[in-house]
Amino acid sequence: MKKENIVAISIAIPGGIAFSIGMVMALVAEWHTLVPGIILGAVGLCTLLLIIPIYRKIAKYPPIHADKKVVFAYILGIFGALLLGIGMCFALQVFPVSTLISYAIGIPVGLMGIVIVILTPLLYQSVFRKTTKME
Repeated sequence: MKKENIVAISIAIPGGIAFSIGMVMALVAEWHTLVPGIILGAVGLCTLLLIIPIYRKIAKYPPIHADKKVVFAYILGIFGALLLGIGMCFALQVFPVSTLISYAIGIPVGLMGIVIVILTPLLYQSVFRKTTKME
């Protein structure tokens, strides 16, 4: 295994654990840990976001230049993830609406989020190949 992969995995594991535990803490009302959960989730998210520049520096890839296409790809991925989460919230009846309405809204919104999340890496790869030369 390459050095950059080992470093990325060793950063991703604690970052992912911190993010997921923070989100659980924020979402389980019985624990009364909304604020600590948000803080822990934010720390985990920042840790996960650090993987990109660290990996690129170790692998000696050129830095990503933030042109409009790259920013659009990132925003589209975030939007798809948010749509997926909103759809899951409706399908799991987090919001106080009737079951039929909850499923009728949640399933299509979640599926749209899944499609966007699946298509975003393909879009990013096509943009990335055009903007940088990787060897």
